[in-house]
Amino acid sequence: MIPLLTDENVRASIIRALLQERPELDLVRVGEVGLRATEDPLILDWAAEHGCVLLTHDRQTMTDYAYQRMRNQQETPGVIVLDDQASPGDLVPDLLHAVEESSPEHLRNRVLFLPY
Repeated sequence: MIPLLTDENVRASIIRALLQERPELDLVRVGEVGLRATEDPLILDWAAEHGCVLLTHDRQTMTDYAYQRMRNQQETPGVIVLDDQASPGDLVPDLLHAVEESSPEHLRNRVLFLPY
């Protein structure tokens, strides 16, 4: 299963719903790895270094930095942008499908927006 890193802006209700549905998920929050209040480029660096796909609600700066990394030919972890207005019930099925039916290689250098 693809390891996931959740940005600090990901709602706790989404994380709870994910872990309730799939307790075996390899999921870590930025605060658990010492990245709380860290700038987005450093979070992307950490995710790339540790092979994690990043989950975020940040459509603006995080995606800008991800695209900038791609333009600079830097390895970019997959970034999955979750609609901050969507309910966990709308997000979790699509998110689980994305991480269970894909591989880290498939998501690398991609930005996905969920729900589909």
